[in-house]
Amino acid sequence: MSKLEREVSFTELPNDGPILSQKSDGGDVSLPFYNLEIDPESIKRIGDPHRIDRGFSTKYLYTFLEHNRGKEPETSEHYVSIYRPNRPKFDRVLLNTPPWFIGLDGYSELLGEYAVQKNMTLIEISDEVGSIIKAIQNIGHVSLAREAAKQLVLHEHLASEGYFSPDEAIGVGYSRGLEIMVAAAALAHQFKKKVVYGEGMDAGPANKIDICDVDLCALPKNVYTEGRELVKGIAASPLSQLVRLRHSVPISLQAVIQDIATGLALASDEAGELAREVPKDSLMNLVFFNNCSFNQLVEWRHIFANHPFVNIQVKNGAHLTGSNPVWPRRAIGHVALVQAELKSIPPQAIDLDKITKKVEKKIKDGRF
Repeated sequence: MSKLEREVSFTELPNDGPILSQKSDGGDVSLPFYNLEIDPESIKRIGDPHRIDRGFSTKYLYTFLEHNRGKEPETSEHYVSIYRPNRPKFDRVLLNTPPWFIGLDGYSELLGEYAVQKNMTLIEISDEVGSIIKAIQNIGHVSLAREAAKQLVLHEHLASEGYFSPDEAIGVGYSRGLEIMVAAAALAHQFKKKVVYGEGMDAGPANKIDICDVDLCALPKNVYTEGRELVKGIAASPLSQLVRLRHSVPISLQAVIQDIATGLALASDEAGELAREVPKDSLMNLVFFNNCSFNQLVEWRHIFANHPFVNIQVKNGAHLTGSNPVWPRRAIGHVALVQAELKSIPPQAIDLDKITKKVEKKIKDGRF
């Protein structure tokens, strides 16, 4: 029995409706439904809004309530960063979850600021936060689908304030963020929404990783390759960014334990199962690096073989090549051009290869 099937089988029915959603038009697995809401009384703003180029960012703490029949609601807390331009150019908001081990500071701030520079609103939601005990309890219980559902519930809550379209969103994500973006695309119909475009970079494994299958002999080489790419990314960062990038990885004990819990979910087959449920008409641009030892590129290609509007690009590099600031700039550049074209043509008419050439030329010419 798959992880998704186990989760569906063992989840109790909520008071106000069935736990199972209708099947998506992607595959044959019934997707789980999480009866989630945001506790409006518990929303806390962390500090004052922070002025950035062409806009501002604000950090909040949100409490999510998950209802199961006959039980007290389960609570989880997540930090959320909202990046808003002074003059939004598009109605659709960008949704992002940071990569594994990365918080909302440092690297994630760059993505938000790049989005604002293109006059787009971006919402980033962190891993669950809380006590060390809660983090330990999460081991074995973290679900990519639940995290995607929280992203969509957050979108619904903020859209009610009138800042952006309540019906459509755009997903962006690197590593774990790509997997949650794909999950959100699969689950969006439950919330009467659609992820009209997804821009992702180098997902983790689609299939379950068996520790017995790990090539220990290749491990030193892989560690060296990733380390080299990280150093190159750091070297390519301006000095002003380096000071901020050192805050990218939360180092508290509870953050480390939460990362372990998240890692177990990433090493499962949940990402691949959710990807198989992505609607066939979804428009996505997914970049994979050819020297990443665990992204299972062949499997991701197989999963999306029957999705005519999912464009998979393979670039030179390893997983941590994405640490180079050119990559989040490139992703935001893609999204901005797609947003512009969506004003006049349907998603399926957009030529993603043509957009890639435009973005790469702008970066090469120093105009982005």
